[in-house]
Amino acid sequence: MCACACQSTLYPLSSENGSIKFYENEIQGAIKGSKAVAIGMGLGQEGDNAKIIEYVLQNADATVIIDADGLNTLSKMDLSTIKNSRCRVVLTPHLKEMERLCGVPLDKILENPVFYATEFARETGATVLLKGPTTIITDGKA
Repeated sequence: MCACACQSTLYPLSSENGSIKFYENEIQGAIKGSKAVAIGMGLGQEGDNAKIIEYVLQNADATVIIDADGLNTLSKMDLSTIKNSRCRVVLTPHLKEMERLCGVPLDKILENPVFYATEFARETGATVLLKGPTTIITDGKA
C-alpha cells in the first residue's frame, strides 16, 4: 500500500510492485471533501500516475498542489490538462523541474526566471511557485 496526503491525514491507495494503481473509487475517496490535495511527493514515475493526476485535476473541488514526481509526470502529459482542470492548481517546481515542464533549457530559464514562471502560469492557468535562489510565485497575471 502507498498513501496520499489528504484531509490532514494519509489516505491508503492500492499499489502493485511499488506503484500506485488507479482505482477511481479510491482516488475519489482521497479527494472527497478535501480543501487541499497534495500529490507527487514520493509518487515515483511508474504506474498509473498520469491517470491519477488527470482524474484529480478533473474531479477535485480543492486546491491541488503538485510537486516532485507529480511534476515529472505532468511534464510528459498534455499541459492542457492543467488549463482544463476544474480546480485551482499550484505547481511547485525547482528549476530543473521547470525546464522539463516548459521545455525551455535551464540556462534560458536562469536568464529570466520571472518571465518563464509568469508565462507558464499564464498559459496554463496555474499558480507557479518556482523554487530557486529566489522563490518566484505567480499566477501569470502580474
